[in-house]
Amino acid sequence: GLRSFGHYVPVELVRDMLASGTEARLGGATRELTVQFCDITGFTTLSEAMAPVEVVEYLAEYLEAMTAAIQDNAGTIDKFIGDGILALFNAPRDVADHAARACHASLEAVRSLDRLRDRWAAEGRPVFDIRIGLNTGEVLVGNIGTTDRFAYTAMGDAVNLASRLEGLNKVYGTRILASDAVRAAAGPTFEWRRLDRVAVLGRSETTLVHELLGHIGNVPAAVLAARDQYEAGLDAYLAQRFDEARQAFSAAAALLPTDRAAPLMARRAATLQQMAPPLG
Repeated sequence: GLRSFGHYVPVELVRDMLASGTEARLGGATRELTVQFCDITGFTTLSEAMAPVEVVEYLAEYLEAMTAAIQDNAGTIDKFIGDGILALFNAPRDVADHAARACHASLEAVRSLDRLRDRWAAEGRPVFDIRIGLNTGEVLVGNIGTTDRFAYTAMGDAVNLASRLEGLNKVYGTRILASDAVRAAAGPTFEWRRLDRVAVLGRSETTLVHELLGHIGNVPAAVLAARDQYEAGLDAYLAQRFDEARQAFSAAAALLPTDRAAPLMARRAATLQQMAPPLG
């Protein structure tokens, strides 16, 4: 019975309910979580060329790998949203280092997908990529719904921001984006790139966005050199020194030609430099 219910709801909830002998009830509480949104890039287009049964099998193989990365790092799968995943860290059970665990899980998810991509390509099968958004903040978490039908989930601005960050990966050509709160809470284990300060739909304040590059000691020197040059450009950009920013972003793009964010920001800086009023 535990295994059966575990297919539908977080198995930790089932265990706690059985151990306590209590009935699940409507209600929630506010607590700090790290929220992870993960989605597939271009899966709709890819799936149009496949039979429905192939799509289900293909998706199951991918979701198994993503689920393992999350659960191995004390995360809880809240729900699958089509080909997307909403995962919670620090609920329903306490996870002291939940921001770091979410970062570890995200990096492991990317590595697992890369291994799948290599195998799929060798087998002549189509491949896809993923986008991940991470945010840490206060949310309402618990059994949300009606007295007759409810689901364990999380709600609030912190959840919405994680979803927006996942979508921002499309703009910058990145794979894992996180909020300032995640970077601050995750500790010194990771390498980051300060990417941009953005206005996110539904929020009155701008948000500083960071790209999670990897674990310290595992990120190539070329990536770190390009990161340092990029961040120098971002400092100049935010200080409205647009010509200096353009040059720094262009230098970062030259150091790492595969990066999409640096040339994007160089173009933005060039446009803003042209729009700036003449001095004097």
